[in-house]
Amino acid sequence: MGVPLMKKRVFAAILLGIAMFGMVGPAAAEEFWAQFVMKTPGEILPVKGTIFVKNGLVRHEVHERGDRQITVVRPDKGVIWVLNSDDKMYLEIVYQEADRRFDSWTPDMEKKARVLGKDTVSGISCKKYELSEGGSRTVFWVSPKLNFPLKIEGPDGTMEYKNITEGPVADTLFEPPVDYERITMDDPTPEDREPPPPGPAKSQN
Repeated sequence: MGVPLMKKRVFAAILLGIAMFGMVGPAAAEEFWAQFVMKTPGEILPVKGTIFVKNGLVRHEVHERGDRQITVVRPDKGVIWVLNSDDKMYLEIVYQEADRRFDSWTPDMEKKARVLGKDTVSGISCKKYELSEGGSRTVFWVSPKLNFPLKIEGPDGTMEYKNITEGPVADTLFEPPVDYERITMDDPTPEDREPPPPGPAKSQN
């Protein structure tokens, strides 16, 4: 699977993940993992997967039609990695500051938000906030203990975490495998690297 196909399959997941999962910043020091369910307008079936969080690092594993699409977010390194297990490659994308617009819950966001009350998500106590920016309204269910939104409801859809488990998360989950080749958006695809098939033999006069 080359870069264009990788882009096609994971681009929407990356963008929606940036907007809804939250690109976790240094403030999120807790370690946990959970299943998530993400519903988007116009899509019949929800997107399901697993998220791992460790000291500001995030790994998304989206399970779709038997495939596992893995995205690793490294704000500390300024990159996002999209892992392709079929070709043993990982696509490296620049992590933009704009991606932090739905960061882990910060004091600045709390100042701008309106408190709607208290609620529980997956059995965990949360404070419910409404945040309006750029004409759009987003509701966050934030766990004070995890300093992380466990449910987000906005114009792009709804995301909710389930079966949340607190505990140590392995560092290796946030690194590409050592035998994977690094590629960028400018690199040729595996198909482009293959030599062209030989042309028809020229007749001898």
